[in-house]
Amino acid sequence: MGFGLIFTGYLSVFCFRMIPAELIGFLLILQGLKKLLPYSGYVKKARTMAFFCFAYSAVFSVVWVLNVLKIVPVSSIPQIVTIADTMLYLSLLYFFSVFLYFALSEIAKDTGYEKGVKLAKGCLSIASVYYVVSILYDIFRTVLEFHPLASKNIVIGINAFLIAQTLFGLIWYIVTAVLLYSCYARIVTQDILDKEQNEMLNFDAKFARKRKK
Repeated sequence: MGFGLIFTGYLSVFCFRMIPAELIGFLLILQGLKKLLPYSGYVKKARTMAFFCFAYSAVFSVVWVLNVLKIVPVSSIPQIVTIADTMLYLSLLYFFSVFLYFALSEIAKDTGYEKGVKLAKGCLSIASVYYVVSILYDIFRTVLEFHPLASKNIVIGINAFLIAQTLFGLIWYIVTAVLLYSCYARIVTQDILDKEQNEMLNFDAKFARKRKK
C-alpha cells in the first residue's frame, strides 16, 4: 500500500540523515507515491520533488563515502558551501512536503477522512514556519561567516533561531509521521477494496471446491 511505503521511507529519511540509508528512504517514498498517482494530481508533483530529493541524496551519499574514506574530508569544504548545501536540501524537502500535504489532504477529503485534512493543514503550517526559521538561521550564519566580528546581537539571533529550528523541526517530524500513519491506518483506497474483493472471491472459490468434494 502506498501510505505504508511513504511512512517507512519518511522514517528512513529523517532517522538516518547522516548515512546513505536515506537514499533507500526516498526510493520507498517514490514507490509509495507511484501507487497513489490515480488519487490526486498533487501526487505527481510530490513525486517529482521526491525524485530531486533522491538525486540530491545520491550525491550526498557519494560525498559521505568519500569523507569516510578520507579522500575528500568534509572539513576541507568551505563553510559557505556547507550552508548553501543545507539551504538547498531544506528547500527541496520543504517543497516536496508541501505537495505531499496537498495530495494527502485531497485524498483524505475524497475518502471522508476529515481528521486527515486537518492534520495535513497543520503539517503544512508547521513545515512553513520551520522552513522560514531555518532559512533565517542560515542567513545569520552566512553573515557571521563573512563578518566573524559581527555584533553580539547577530550571535544571539543565531542561537535563538537554532533553538526555534530544533523545536519546530521536532514537532514537524512527529506530526508528519502521525499524519502518514493515520492515512495508512484510516484511508481505504480502491487498491485495498480490490485486494479485499479478490481475497473474498478466492475464499468463495476454495469453499465452493470443498463443498463439491
